[in-house]
Amino acid sequence: MISSEEEIIDIEESEISSVTEEDFKEYMDPMSVFGSADITDRTAFLWQYKPVPEDEPEPFDEYRFSEKDFENGRIIAATVRGKKHKHDGTNCDDWFEFDSSGEWRIMAVSDGAGSRKFSRIGARESCKSAVEFLKEKLAEAPDEMREKLSLPVSDEGFMEGCGYFASMLQDSVQTASKSVSEAFEDRKSKFEYLRLVDRDLEVKDFSGTFLICIMIPVSTAEGKEYFAAAIQIGDGIICSVDRNSDADRALRLLSQPDSGNYSGETEFLTSENMTKRETLMGKTKIMRGKSSAVMIMTDGVADDYFPNSPELLRLFLDLELNEIVRISGDGEEAVPDNIPEPLYHPWVNNNEKIIAVQYAKRISELTGLSLQSLWKNVNLIKKAALGNYEDDLPEKDSEKLKRWLDSYTERGSFDDRTLIVCEMW
Repeated sequence: MISSEEEIIDIEESEISSVTEEDFKEYMDPMSVFGSADITDRTAFLWQYKPVPEDEPEPFDEYRFSEKDFENGRIIAATVRGKKHKHDGTNCDDWFEFDSSGEWRIMAVSDGAGSRKFSRIGARESCKSAVEFLKEKLAEAPDEMREKLSLPVSDEGFMEGCGYFASMLQDSVQTASKSVSEAFEDRKSKFEYLRLVDRDLEVKDFSGTFLICIMIPVSTAEGKEYFAAAIQIGDGIICSVDRNSDADRALRLLSQPDSGNYSGETEFLTSENMTKRETLMGKTKIMRGKSSAVMIMTDGVADDYFPNSPELLRLFLDLELNEIVRISGDGEEAVPDNIPEPLYHPWVNNNEKIIAVQYAKRISELTGLSLQSLWKNVNLIKKAALGNYEDDLPEKDSEKLKRWLDSYTERGSFDDRTLIVCEMW
C-alpha cells in the first residue's frame, strides 16, 4: 500500500528527453491502453526494474503463488511486487495465507503500510497467526454449532451459530494483532532493523491492513448454500460471486474499506481501538446464500475495479478470460464477430518480454456490450479466452494468476497486488 501521495516516476530528465508532450498525453489517457498497445510499448521504459534488496532483514520474494484442490472446489492465490516497489528497489508489503479445517476454508490477506519500513513483517505474521488460530479452533467446534448454520435465517438457532463463529473470527483478529506486537518486541533492539530507520522502532513500523474470511458449504431447504463470515480492517475488499445468477444479483460485498483521517489514508491492525471487541463486532459481516466463488484482495487489486459494485464482476470476467478460474456452463447468447484479440504488454521486469492480457472492459467497449450482457454471454467468454490466442500459458492456474496480476495495466495502478480466489462447485 502507498499510504500517501508519492512520485510514481523517479528518473533523470535526460532519460525522458525523447518522449514528447503528446506521448505523455496519450499515456495518461485512461482509454489509451485499450486503444493501442503501441503506447504501452513506447512508455514502458519509464518504469525501471530493480530487484528486491538483499541487504535488508527478512526480504520478501518478488512473487508468491499457491493453489490447493478440495473435494468441492479449490483455492488459488498470488502476490506480486508492485511497479512502484520494482521501480524503487524496495520490498513487497503484501502477504496472503489460506488453509482448510475439514470443510471450512480460511483466507487472510494483509497490506503493509507503505510508509513503515517493516510493515511487510507485520502483514506476514498477522496472516499466519490468524489462519493457524482458526484452523485449530474450527477443528474443535462442536458439530451442533455447524449444523445450526443450516437452519432458516430467522431461526434463533441460526443466529446462535452465527454468533459462535463470528466470535471465533473476532478472536482471530485479536490473535493477529498480538502477533504483530510480538514481532515488534522480538526485533526492536536488533541492530539490523534499527540501522534502517535510524531511531527507536515503534509497533507502528509493523502496521498493515487485515482481511480475514471463513466459509463452509451448508445444506438448506433451498439446496446447497454457503455460510461465510468476514472482517476487514483497512482497505481492500472481500466479496462473493454467484456465476449462476444474473449480474444484478451475482455480487455480494462481505466487507467495507476503512478510511483514515485524510484522503488516501486507511486504518491498520495496529490502529487505536481497531481490535476492541465492540469495534470488531461492528466490522463482522455474515452471508449465507448461493455462491460460486469468494475473492479476498488488497487495495492493489480492489482499487483497479472501483466502484467495487459492480466492477468486481468485471474482475471475475477478467479471471475467466485469462483462464485463471473455470469457465463453466453454456450460454444461449449470440457471439459478436468483432471480439478483440488480447493486448500485448512489455513485462515490467524485462521490456523485451511481451505478455498477452485479455480485458473484459475492452471487449465491452469494442462490441458495445454492457457488463450485464457480457456476464450472460458465456459463449463469448469462451471464444475470447486467452488460450485461444496463446499456447504458452503456465500449467498451474495460480501461476497464471501471478502472471496476470503482474501484467495487466490500469491507469494509476502501481501498488502490490494480492488476490485469493476460493472457487466452489
